[in-house]
Amino acid sequence: MLLCYLPEKKLNYYGKINCRLERVISKMLVLNNQNLTSLEKKMYEKLTKEVKDNYDMRIVEAANLCNVSNSKVSKFVRKIGFKNFKEFKKYFSGKELNTTYTTEFKRLTRFFETFDREYVDKFVNIIHDYDKIVVFGLGPSYIIAQYFSYKLSVFTDKNVSYTQVEDYAYQLADKNTLLVVISVTGKFSTFDKLFSMVKERGAKSLLLLEEYVNDYEYGADYLYQLTRYKQDDSLQAFEKTRTILLIFLEEVLSQIREELDG
Repeated sequence: MLLCYLPEKKLNYYGKINCRLERVISKMLVLNNQNLTSLEKKMYEKLTKEVKDNYDMRIVEAANLCNVSNSKVSKFVRKIGFKNFKEFKKYFSGKELNTTYTTEFKRLTRFFETFDREYVDKFVNIIHDYDKIVVFGLGPSYIIAQYFSYKLSVFTDKNVSYTQVEDYAYQLADKNTLLVVISVTGKFSTFDKLFSMVKERGAKSLLLLEEYVNDYEYGADYLYQLTRYKQDDSLQAFEKTRTILLIFLEEVLSQIREELDG
């Protein structure tokens, strides 16, 4: 995660928290040994005990042990929450289950591993410095802007607005205003004109990007880039997820709410 105060100085902080998402994911298995028939209960007792000492047991051998068909064993393991007999064996023999990760899961894992709470603190402090907040977004980011604005207006007494129209943002801006622009990469549209417009009225601007982009000249007073781990470059801006943006903003809102409760 990268936070920059522009143009005066740039700050690079990369901290880690002990959050191994992939280990959590590998344990996302819902087992259900309730509502078993008397036969299935006997199968459960026999097979869970047997595979601990005989991991190489085949489904044919399991069926013979329980005096049932192969298909009955397959149906039984699926009923209690496993994909197949191989997964059942791995679990009850103490071996780690294979986990298939999507690209998004990998990206989120890396984000959590490098997450630094200090960025939330700094963002909240910036919000506190202004009486008026204008949140701007385009496409799917406009929906994020709406959501963040609504929650922020609930938890604070600030004058909070949201828009996707540059001229309206300009009309709202004054010396007590912070313009928050939300975007995945900042490449869907150039925001230089918008930043210049609100600056004329004495407002400050903050650009909140989900992904790190190093080939773009930003005109915002504050720049947040939440992760260096990008989504597939073949995706158009409107096709990309806003998951990390939402996670970060939820943390911001949670801290503001805690401050009010405290």
